[in-house]
Amino acid sequence: MTATLFSGHVELTFLIAVATGIYLFVRAIQLQVLSMRLIYMFFSSYLIACILSAIILLPFVEFLIYSATWGERAENTLPPLPIGNSLAFFLGKIFVHESWIGGQNYAHAVNPYIGIVILPLIILAIKYEFKKSLAFIVLSVIAFLAVFNIVSFHSFLLLIPIVKQTPLYYFVIFFMMTGSIMAGIGLDSIKNKGFMFKHLVYATISVLVIIGLFVLYWDGSYYAEFIQDNDLLKGHIKQLALISLVLLMLALLLLRFSKASKVATYMFVLLVFIDLSLVGQGWNPTNKKEHVFPQKENEISEFFSQTKQPFRILSLQNVLLSSTNMLIKIEEVQGYDVPVTSRYHQFFKQALKGKDLYWHYNISQYDPTILPFLQILNVTHIISKIADLDLPLVHDGHVKIFQVPDAKQRAFMTYQSINANDEEHALRLTLDNKDNLNELVVLENNNDAEETAEIIAKNEIEFYSRTSQKIKMKVTTDKPGYMVLSQSYYPGWHAYVDDEEVEIYPADYLLQAIKVPQGSHQVRFVYQPFSFWFGLVISLLSFGIVLWNLKKSK
Repeated sequence: MTATLFSGHVELTFLIAVATGIYLFVRAIQLQVLSMRLIYMFFSSYLIACILSAIILLPFVEFLIYSATWGERAENTLPPLPIGNSLAFFLGKIFVHESWIGGQNYAHAVNPYIGIVILPLIILAIKYEFKKSLAFIVLSVIAFLAVFNIVSFHSFLLLIPIVKQTPLYYFVIFFMMTGSIMAGIGLDSIKNKGFMFKHLVYATISVLVIIGLFVLYWDGSYYAEFIQDNDLLKGHIKQLALISLVLLMLALLLLRFSKASKVATYMFVLLVFIDLSLVGQGWNPTNKKEHVFPQKENEISEFFSQTKQPFRILSLQNVLLSSTNMLIKIEEVQGYDVPVTSRYHQFFKQALKGKDLYWHYNISQYDPTILPFLQILNVTHIISKIADLDLPLVHDGHVKIFQVPDAKQRAFMTYQSINANDEEHALRLTLDNKDNLNELVVLENNNDAEETAEIIAKNEIEFYSRTSQKIKMKVTTDKPGYMVLSQSYYPGWHAYVDDEEVEIYPADYLLQAIKVPQGSHQVRFVYQPFSFWFGLVISLLSFGIVLWNLKKSK
């Protein structure tokens, strides 16, 4: 569990912990060794794992406190899949064919295909090693009930907060894990138990019969709104069935001789990989292949390649998906994924008039009223497929690139400010003063902030270096004012003016601002969250204690 946490995927860690716990308790009941001491040892081990991983867990918990996960987004969950989507157990690529209307059927996101050739082995494991397989059968049943909402099981899971925030398709991990292990048990039973070849034949015929029924009775009526060519889809299903038939016959032949020949066993394992390559899904077709694997020099990246100053863009109509903008190193105002701060969530919906879809935040159409907010977010260009935006067109190719007039730099000076009493008040003031945000900043809990007459002052901001955790710049201004840094206000950031720490104020509800006196100054922003350093100390101490106990026990 500790290793999984350090890999950075908390939801997977949680599900693996649940799966491990279920396996332990089922086996303990089978072996009649279930006791309070075993339960205590199990939960103690996970508590120790959490303490060892404090360096990861504490910042994560801090993020949950400030995120939108437990607010409005708490109700934004994936629905369960219809039972018909279990077809993907047997025909892996059935939901990723061109006969489907692209992006409409989300079944591809929950593909449980683990290989048609190992399904007979799973049946053998149940027959020959039922007790050993029981815990994995239980896990598979739980996953099946959750994904397809059998007996309203998924609805029940949604009552549990941490499960509610876990994407539905993660439960497919149970299928992958248990199916693979049970196939290994089945293969072992062929080599070491009183195996009868006819049982393997029966298991293979059972799988073929299920596939045959799918082919004969598929009519697509349940998925009519998602299918653009049902006849083409039927042909695709028949093709997959034929491939499955060939693969199963080859598997049957190799398993027939696997007990006597290691070569046959190795060839069967190779066949599993061939199976997954031919019939497995490959990559998530939510994204187009050119988005998942973009060219290093494409039209967009080439246009921005000479830009030296930090900037952001807004991509409309999914021209540049979140995964793509990260790969070509261009910052996109819509972000990468759904875990965001509650401030960003509210600003995105109310100021930018965007939508939070399950997978990402999205602005599909340009609304001229959001221009002042794009300007303070350092959005210098908008990318679109259409050419009717009322903005200067600076590139007319496969995509259109429009320039955002008067876009602010990543950091900019303001000399007028107004005070907000709290977050809600700050958001309201920011929305009400959108036409004045180029000259005015809304600050929270700053008694020095007050509405003043327009001040004209000269200033210059030069970036020395900029990373995700540290920003260095030189700020020169002939009058005192507030420097706004266009990045999300979040605890853990510290600001220094000439090596003297200064207070960071929430600015325009979403951003950060500091007070800068008249003159030329060295300014630093450093991300040093207390949660990280406190977690580091706990992790190091706990690792030391564990190592000391291990050494002592020897």
